[in-house]
Amino acid sequence: MTGFEVHPVDLRLSLRARSLLLEEYPQAAAFVERESEGRWRLATGVCDFAGVGRFVLGLADDIEVLGSDEFLAYLRGCVKRMKF
Repeated sequence: MTGFEVHPVDLRLSLRARSLLLEEYPQAAAFVERESEGRWRLATGVCDFAGVGRFVLGLADDIEVLGSDEFLAYLRGCVKRMKF
């Protein structure tokens, strides 16, 4: 996603989420650090929450959102608008 303003995002990923992230966005490897066995951390900035939001909501069981408050508010808004 493109834009000029950068917003922080901090995620804890399972091995599955990490693998899918790097398959789709290989350049993200520079921002992913191993925390422990099977757990990875992605701390980066994004110009738009849409792409990372889609990723997080699609892998909700495999990702823990650590921050930012702005991103958490974005996700809550997405969930609120969902229709099942």
